[in-house]
Amino acid sequence: VLSNSAAEPIRRLMVEFDQASRVRLCHGTTSPDCVSCMNSPRITHTSCILETRDRVFDVITTPLNGPAGDAVGKIIVARDVTDRLAFNERQSHHETLATVGRVAAVVAHELNNPLAAVSMYAQMMEDEVPEGSPWREQLAVIRRNTDTCKRSVKDLLDHARLPTANVEETSLHDIIHDAATFLKPLLHK
Repeated sequence: VLSNSAAEPIRRLMVEFDQASRVRLCHGTTSPDCVSCMNSPRITHTSCILETRDRVFDVITTPLNGPAGDAVGKIIVARDVTDRLAFNERQSHHETLATVGRVAAVVAHELNNPLAAVSMYAQMMEDEVPEGSPWREQLAVIRRNTDTCKRSVKDLLDHARLPTANVEETSLHDIIHDAATFLKPLLHK
């Protein structure tokens, strides 16, 4: 066995396949026999994604033929793709968050119109209902709840927008209060 120091995790994996190692993909399937498949000179070409304890490798093998044309060994080329896979996962996560932000913005805009109408009609009815009427209290509840919904929609839109640099003095207390107000419904769940 000839290998460089970068191939040490793969060499070790081939010699002592343990439970902490995992085969992600071997010829399009998941197989615990992937390491023996890589080691066997009889099996010509293999392509595997192997995960050791902390690294992920893209492994390709090809037979090493002797003078008579018979397979006497294998040449194994492995690339450490751990960082690339982690980058791809982060990129996918960021794209998902961006999509959720766009959807939230559309939903928030769609909610604003009916909320404005409900608030406006409640306010108009409040102006026409006599002062001692029991309906006045229900109208106040409607307005208070629509105001809460409008404030939540505004906060959602503020969080969904791409920020622009705006350097100014601000109150940390106000920021914490806004965050607490925005997250308060989640606390109850």
